Amino acid sequence: MLFEHRGARSNVCLLDEVFGAFMSSNEFKARRYTAEELITGAPSWGRPKHFKFEHAGIPYLATVDFWEGPKVDFINIRLPNDGFTYAHSGQREEDEMFRHRCGGWVELDGTLLMEFFPNLGKNVGNYFTSIVFYYNYKEQRIDVQLFTDAPSAPGLQLTFEPGYPYRDDQSQQRPLRL
Repeated sequence: MLFEHRGARSNVCLLDEVFGAFMSSNEFKARRYTAEELITGAPSWGRPKHFKFEHAGIPYLATVDFWEGPKVDFINIRLPNDGFTYAHSGQREEDEMFRHRCGGWVELDGTLLMEFFPNLGKNVGNYFTSIVFYYNYKEQRIDVQLFTDAPSAPGLQLTFEPGYPYRDDQSQQRPLRL
């Protein structure tokens, strides 16, 4: 398996740390949102919201939006992968799938990977009943999708992708001189 050796285990745990940091320090308009507030509120927002959060002392932005799909709707939380090192999955190219307008995706066993995501389980485990991980070495991206048994309830998708530290432009403002 892709994350079996020791270095890979600590590498994949980094993603759970990023998620945990987002849940404990997210801020939008001077307010922190709980997992329940994100899950119940995001479907009614109408547009993406950009949350500031901090991981390892570095500020980042996370985007939270709602995606209406043909079968399942998703609350989508986009997070930086913060130095996660991608390795080739070892799967043959013909076993890779095409999704999100690019090839190279492989599906990983979400149930097995949950041991590396205690923060995910602690924060949203009570809301969802099944999980799938999609991994893309070429695009440097991981999508985690969680589903409920209720057909009308939205799922949750966590997207880990390259991100950059956030810089607060407002802190750079100077008085306007006319």
